[in-house]
Amino acid sequence: MRLFTIGYEKRSIEKFIRNLKENNIDVLVDIRAVPHSRNKDYAKKNLEFILNKNDIEYLLTRELGSPEDLRKKVKSDRDYEYFFREYDKFLEGKKEYLMELINIAGKNSICLLCFEADINRCHRRSVAGRMAEISGGLEIIHL
Repeated sequence: MRLFTIGYEKRSIEKFIRNLKENNIDVLVDIRAVPHSRNKDYAKKNLEFILNKNDIEYLLTRELGSPEDLRKKVKSDRDYEYFFREYDKFLEGKKEYLMELINIAGKNSICLLCFEADINRCHRRSVAGRMAEISGGLEIIHL
């Protein structure tokens, strides 16, 4: 099984959709705690509409979004080591959501979505890693 991840930072919606389609994504899983964006194309309602027009299912799993206190702290101090250490602890209590996504990935080509273009600065890296660990065999591909 393969698991894709993508960040929409600095991507036009056209290129974003094309990238998903080129990789045969069936389900886009939005793992933002707050599914809003300054770029209106990536706000939940608009994104869901655009995806559905392109035969891609939209699934919001905000329970896997990074907690507000961690987001604020990393934004102010850029301490990503602390952020990921604490976020990984947070994920320990989210196994039911991870299992649900693993089950979906077993039947569909899925892609985890968040804002950051750089996977090394985004919590989707931890979500994907934990899903691979639990499933024992997901191949992770960052788009």
